[in-house]
Amino acid sequence: MAELLPQLPGVLSELAQAAGGASEFHFTDIYAGKRAFENVSPSVRLALFRFMSAVFEYNRFPVFVQTMDPDTLRDLRSKFRWPEAFGPLRVSRHEDFALVFLLMRVRAYLQSLPLAGVAARVFVDEGRLKNGVAFGFPKLAPTFRDGLICFANSKVVLPLQLADFAAFVLNRWQLLRQKSSLTRLDKEFLAIVSPVSQCFENIERVSIQNLPNISKLKDGMH
Repeated sequence: MAELLPQLPGVLSELAQAAGGASEFHFTDIYAGKRAFENVSPSVRLALFRFMSAVFEYNRFPVFVQTMDPDTLRDLRSKFRWPEAFGPLRVSRHEDFALVFLLMRVRAYLQSLPLAGVAARVFVDEGRLKNGVAFGFPKLAPTFRDGLICFANSKVVLPLQLADFAAFVLNRWQLLRQKSSLTRLDKEFLAIVSPVSQCFENIERVSIQNLPNISKLKDGMH
């Protein structure tokens, strides 16, 4: 990551030149060829995914996934006693509780590494809270520096765009598993991002060759 950070502004500058002034990687728009990427050819759009996939394959960023639905939340709250809130995160909201669980999972992973004296700074993509807002979560210190959870815009804290890519890959993979047939874009995308699967630490990996729809291919790339 230390090698990559200084390069990110230059990467975004090249993206702006290739994609009509796009200021950040909007992977949903890249895939669909919409908004800033409307007039960008499929080959260039796939090249953007190929670049990001190579970044993940080279750096082997560990990626953790945490989901939580209302039923699971009710079950957990019936079995264990939890505080009503962790800062502004409400235990009654399954989205908030999922973030709390994820933070705890990441802390446990960091504690398992030989990183004596090294603390992580935590940034969460804005949405639940606004860009620039932070709150203390003392139980996560000292693994998380100052016990702070900071919310930021991905245009400001550029590595958040890496997290966006990992989330997009996972969500798109889940969607493609449900499609009755795949377009050529779908199939090429799966082949390009397959190396990223090695970065996911806590989900099952499935070979694309085992997808029931992999042999059903639609013509055309959109």
